[in-house]
This record gives sequence, structure tokens and C-alpha cells, in this order.
Amino acid sequence: MKKTISQNMIEILTLNGQKSVWYGDIKVIEECANKSNIQKGHPQKTIQCVLNALEYSKYFEKSYIISDHTGKKRKYRCFTIKS
Repeated sequence: MKKTISQNMIEILTLNGQKSVWYGDIKVIEECANKSNIQKGHPQKTIQCVLNALEYSKYFEKSYIISDHTGKKRKYRCFTIKS
């Protein structure tokens, strides 16, 4: 049976001893994209595709990481596996 993006992400996070993933976890997101057979032209589109799938997943909770980079505050989506 084919696994969903969120199921693949749970498996990857569990193997890495992690409970959450955010925009900056490029290695984890790319691994999930490869495992889920997602092929987008640009890496940023791949990242958005994976994070969008997690946003609508019943297995993940969404929160934000706020970063202050050169005086500009940015919000990044963060997804944590639901207990």
C-alpha cells in the first residue's frame, strides 16, 4: 500500500529521533519528497508541496517559528506530530 506524504514524514522523523519539521529542515523534507515520489522543478516548490501536505494532515499540528533576520521578522510554518 502506498504511503501518504504525512505518513512518510512521520516515519522519517521517528527514525531521526525528531518530533517536528519546519521550513529549514531541508534534508528531512527532501528525503520525504524522494520517498513520496514528488518531483517539482524547483527545490522551493518541493518544500512547499511537502509542507502543504502536512498542513492538511490529521497527523500533524501546525505552529510557527518566528525569526528576526536583519531586522525583519519572518514566520515559518512548523509541524509537530500529534500525540
